[in-house]
Amino acid sequence: MRWHRSVIVAVLLCALATAPVTAQSDAADLTVTAGEATPGETVTLTFEFANTGAEPTATVVSVTELPDDWTVQSHTDDGGVWRDDNAWLFRGVETGGSVAPSITVAVPEDASDSVTVAGNATTGNGVVTGQTTVTVAESQATPTDGSEQPTPTVDTETGPSGGSGPGFGVAGTIGAVLALALLVGRSQ
Repeated sequence: MRWHRSVIVAVLLCALATAPVTAQSDAADLTVTAGEATPGETVTLTFEFANTGAEPTATVVSVTELPDDWTVQSHTDDGGVWRDDNAWLFRGVETGGSVAPSITVAVPEDASDSVTVAGNATTGNGVVTGQTTVTVAESQATPTDGSEQPTPTVDTETGPSGGSGPGFGVAGTIGAVLALALLVGRSQ
């Protein structure tokens, strides 16, 4: 019976050791939204940060996940300072206030399916994340046979995201192997 408890403790320790370490702030929210995406065109992505805390806060809003072949063409800063690392610095977002900087990116000619675009906002209280799924519609070029093209759609799933969640990964696997080795060694 004693070895059962050891295995349970080892598994729990492995799961905790591989859980995401990003702190979530209860005093902020980040929402990512997108316009229509068509191959060969541009799409605008907005990263809206809301300070729901009790005090003004300095904030860095970052674009954290953007397909490699989607290039930033322009940006709006909404009072922030644009940095070369695809992020904005806001010296102070008032309590109850929000900022909504955006980027316009070029959608590659060969883009298809859907992509995830994500961002995060870092404050003194922690980090909040947001993401959206952008569905790339077929090109709007007029067909020569007179048929009509489907209307582009954008599927947006916005709101805070705590990351990918706990998993075992390499560290968890090593921890589990060590725990089992310790358990086997004690039982002999």
